[in-house]
Amino acid sequence: MKGFAAALGQGTGYQIRDYLLRVGSDNQMNIWRAIKLETEAQDNKAPSWSSFQNFFRLLKRANLVIEDTTGGRNSTATDTSSREVSTAFEKKYYKVNPANVSSTAWYNVYAFLGY
Repeated sequence: MKGFAAALGQGTGYQIRDYLLRVGSDNQMNIWRAIKLETEAQDNKAPSWSSFQNFFRLLKRANLVIEDTTGGRNSTATDTSSREVSTAFEKKYYKVNPANVSSTAWYNVYAFLGY
């Protein structure tokens, strides 16, 4: 098993995938908080915010997670044209790439990308 959630019987990639499949889409901070709570509930060490960001960046590079352009988790918007002008601090929402839900890269994204 790879990642912080290995002691839970799954890798961090699977943990992130399962969370996003459960909620649909969410921003990185909320994903990290959920993973952190779940991991700490099992008396295991949770990933730091910075290591989570690095890992999430790899998931994006491997095309396992993609940006949700419909407006986010709790939005009723059907497209981004109705949104206000983007700011530097606008939250980006991500979802599992439907084409890669069952990819083996979720197990070890480092090996998948050749690191």
